[in-house]
This record gives sequence, C-alpha cells and structure tokens, in this order.
Amino acid sequence: MSFVVYFNVTTSVSTSVGPLPGVAIGWNGDNGHPVTTDQNGNAHATVTGQPGNVVEFTATEDTYSTQKLSFKLGDPNDAGHPLNFQLQGYGWIPCGSCFIVSAATGSPDSDEVRRMQQIRARVATVSALSGQLIAEILREYYQFSPEIAADIERDEGARKAVLRIVVRPLMAWYALAVTLGLELPDVETVDRHVQGVLNACAPPSGSTAATLEAIRSGKPLPADVPAEILPFMDRARQAGRSQFASWAILDPLIRAWSLGERPANVVDEVSQWLGNAPLEALSQPSDPDVLDEELKKLSGFFDFRPAARRQVGIRLASAWPGAVPALTRNGFLSPASIAT
Repeated sequence: MSFVVYFNVTTSVSTSVGPLPGVAIGWNGDNGHPVTTDQNGNAHATVTGQPGNVVEFTATEDTYSTQKLSFKLGDPNDAGHPLNFQLQGYGWIPCGSCFIVSAATGSPDSDEVRRMQQIRARVATVSALSGQLIAEILREYYQFSPEIAADIERDEGARKAVLRIVVRPLMAWYALAVTLGLELPDVETVDRHVQGVLNACAPPSGSTAATLEAIRSGKPLPADVPAEILPFMDRARQAGRSQFASWAILDPLIRAWSLGERPANVVDEVSQWLGNAPLEALSQPSDPDVLDEELKKLSGFFDFRPAARRQVGIRLASAWPGAVPALTRNGFLSPASIAT
C-alpha cells in the first residue's frame, strides 16, 4: 500500500520558531531521492508499506543538526497535522546562538544578548518571509561565529574591541530599524535612537569603516587596522562572502561607522539598508493568497520610507515575475513603474 506522509521543518529563531526551507527528508526505501522542504518548511512523500509499519524519517541540512523521527503508517497525518521536525544550527545554545555578542559582553545572559534575542524574535514573527530571512542569516552566521567567539573569549583586548566596533553599533542600528519599521514612534523617540547610533560610533573612525569594507570586499586590510581583531580576520571575511550575513552585519556597520566621514541622514541610511534586504534570494510562496498576505505583512515595515519598499519591490519583480500584481497591490511597485 502507499501512504502520503506530510512533514514540516522549523528552526528556533531566538524565542520564536520559523520555517526551514531546503531540508532533505529521507527514509529507508526512498531510493536515494529524498523530498525537500519548500519555503514554508513543508514537504510530503509517498511511502510504501503496510498499515502499522514504523518508518524512520531523517531530516538533514548541512548547517543544522540532523533529526530522526519514527512514524507509524496509517496514523493521523495530513497537511494540517504533519510530522514535525525542529532542527538547530550547529553550536546552538539556549541563549539564542548569540555567540559573538555573548563572548563580547562576557555572558550569554547579558542585557545585549537579551535585546538581540528580542529584536530577532520581533522581526522573525512579522511574516513567514521575514522568518526565512532571519533563518538564512543565522544559517550563515553559524558557519563562522563560534570560532570568532572562541578567539574573543581568549583575548580581553579582542573582546573590548568587538564590543566597541561591532556589538554596540549593531544593537543601536537594529533598535532604530525596529522602531522605525514596527512601531509608530514620535519624533523624540526617533531622535533618541538616532543619537544612540551616533553615540555608539563615537568618535567617528574612517579606519574602522575602511577595515569593515575590506572585510566585506575581500580587499587588503588598511595599515591601521586595530591589532586586537587581526587574529580572526580570516573568519570574519567569511561573513563578507555570505550574502545574508554580510547584509545583516557588515552593511549596517559600514554605514554606521561612515556617518562621521560624510554628510548623511541616519534614518535615510537605515531605510536604504532595509531596501537592500535580500528578500529576492528567498523562495516565492507558491500559493497566490499566501503570497499576497506575506507581502501585505511586510509592506508595513516600510511605511516610514515607501521608497525603500519600492527598492525591494523592483528586485522581487525581477526574481518573482509572477508576483508583480501582488507586489503592486501591496505598494512594492507603483503602476507607473510597471508601465515603464
């Protein structure tokens, strides 16, 4: 007999759970052709056996833990009640995998770690697409962050340098971005968060921005690179080669540290950064209703700067041509841009 078995795979994203696409699910008798989860972490397979037979399914993704679950053929199972896997990235720890933040602050329970968890969770729960974006960032982050954290823990100078150059500016940047995108802030609140970014990068340092840009581009480091961070430069360059982690970490740091070197509006810089979010690298939801709902949820994040929403929309229209009507309905594209 043949049975259709449904699966769902998620991964922890701070205190929330997000879907995990691209996971291979195999079992004895799959003849080397496992099924792969879609953008919502869903998959299904046809399995041959007799009612009551127990089949062991294995969910595998290179940068996550492997999980095995047993299932008795004929037991209740459908798209609404799938067999659920939850995979964790390598090196996962209960604090939410803030390896570098934990090492730089000296504790997995520091205020900075907790704030990072809260920010990550808020963004991940905006929509399934934002959850996928966070999951992709974490997947790449797991590939280099444990080793950097280990280096930081062994060197007090490196710990202080990373706290000053990376952690505090990123925390201030993310706090401003979340305030702008997910709240209805008054001018005073925005100004306070803007000042937080400026204070985190004081005094302005062109050498810091140049060092971060060299990490991102792979070019030679400037002569005045801080000596404390030299030991893990090779690992840091891995972030520069990672599409999602580079956008999430290096891009905002370069923008923040460059603020003192050129005239710039901090809110404009944050909006341009959000407009560069690599959403087009994610899989388009196949269900038109789901796609429309996802874009509707994401649209509100850009209400403070509609131009940034259209930045995203132009790239999504190129990557997802079938989504153009939904992108237009939800403000990611204007009718005029479609006409031209």
